Amino acid sequence: MNSTQTFHLKPIHWPSRRVTILVAIVCCGLLMAAVYLLPSKPWSAIAHGMLYNPLLMLVLVVHLPMLGITYLRQRHARLILDDCSLQYRCGIPFLEKRLNWRLDLNAIRTQEVAFHVVRPQSSIQSLQGYMVRWGDGSAFDARVLQPAGWYLPDQPDGSRARLAGSSFFLLRPTPRHLAELQARLDALPLVHALAQRGVQLPPVTAKPASLGLDLFAFARMKAAVYLFFSLLASAAVLLALVRHSYYFVSPPLSLWLAFGGLSVACTLAWLWRESLADEAGHSQSARLTLQPGFRATQTVLACLVGLAAGLCAPSVPLLFGNLMQAPQAQEFVLHKLPLELVAVDQAIPAIHMLDQAEEYWQSLPQGERVTLPIRSGPGGLWWQYDATAVREKWIAYYDAHP
Repeated sequence: MNSTQTFHLKPIHWPSRRVTILVAIVCCGLLMAAVYLLPSKPWSAIAHGMLYNPLLMLVLVVHLPMLGITYLRQRHARLILDDCSLQYRCGIPFLEKRLNWRLDLNAIRTQEVAFHVVRPQSSIQSLQGYMVRWGDGSAFDARVLQPAGWYLPDQPDGSRARLAGSSFFLLRPTPRHLAELQARLDALPLVHALAQRGVQLPPVTAKPASLGLDLFAFARMKAAVYLFFSLLASAAVLLALVRHSYYFVSPPLSLWLAFGGLSVACTLAWLWRESLADEAGHSQSARLTLQPGFRATQTVLACLVGLAAGLCAPSVPLLFGNLMQAPQAQEFVLHKLPLELVAVDQAIPAIHMLDQAEEYWQSLPQGERVTLPIRSGPGGLWWQYDATAVREKWIAYYDAHP
């Protein structure tokens, strides 16, 4: 046996051709639905809106770098095993200090450090979900290792399914299935190499430990998670209901900031008031409340709820105006330098924000008179106009000028 062995991270197996085709069909269907549901909004305005969409920018700023980090990790991550230690090297220079770790095998042999089994909260038994955790006992400071994800480059690199074993879709796996899974676990290169050095991993039948903080274990945090997704769905519904209404004088920015801050503060105060020690069946609740990580998790969750509420906020005044006030037909005069619609009634503000169909408005002659239904908020806090009246003209123009 070599005194030092270097394990490589198994590559990600991309979906099959059938799955790829199915995903492409679903995406095309969603695109066609968007074309059908948003006929009044020209594609240039849609592209402009997507460019400034906060969710899209969040994906670009957060998700794409994470994909890059995942790709680098897949290419360069290594596990180095010798007789004294197991070392992880992420292979990403600017993250080495944070992600690299070293496990002393002697501490495992003498039971100073103990392995705990971690697997998904499911009755489906599979080595793809078999992981071990160790650390100081805290849910927020622990290392996790998935043995089935590593292979030796000088050995045949079988697929993850053949190497890790299949899943058993049973509510209660039989002893025969668990014995087979245990045999597959013992045959994994990393597990076999550790066993040769006197380090045994817990059996697959061991009681799983908790990986991090289970948000659904606490009633109010569970409710906050549901509230976050409910608010996201509500934002989509509200946007569909007011898709033909536009601000030409929007509420002040301080109002949006105050609404977002109030949402975060109320959610956080509501979460912090939960008596975790009284939660039945959670003996570690009192200890968790004393850890900074638990409060940090509650704070992040409250910020997510506030973000989702903020996505709903711009549509609420528009819907309120549509429901509570009858539209007033007002005549506007088109000016091109700058591009704006000036109301004949001097008490009504001019419409400067014409990005929804800028090319269409530029195609009209100077001084063109346009009649639009408008509404206003209490005390003139905001002004909005209904684009339904010019919707057909927009569609006809952009159909003629693709």
